[in-house]
Amino acid sequence: MDDGKEVTSATQREVYSNNFGFMDTAHDLRVIFGQMLPAAGRGPGNIYSDVEHRVGVTMPWALAKMLRDSLSMVIEEYESLNGEIRTDLMCPCGTKTQASPERPM
Repeated sequence: MDDGKEVTSATQREVYSNNFGFMDTAHDLRVIFGQMLPAAGRGPGNIYSDVEHRVGVTMPWALAKMLRDSLSMVIEEYESLNGEIRTDLMCPCGTKTQASPERPM
């Protein structure tokens, strides 16, 4: 029975992400979340170029589609209250890679 309470598992992990990438198979989508960091060995004014992968989430395509629809709804609600989110100010952080024997999903 759902009583509306959120329960946080002791093993749940919180991470920050400003970068993402995708891998996919016929059955699943894997979203890899990471954080762009200053490249090692470079001084002040450094362009962010190193990505530290923080967590990967693999889900069936049906759940990915439900997630897309839910995100669209939440973003529309946020923008109706706060104005449009500008994505032209951000770097192109998303990438898609193919699964391979060397990099299995």
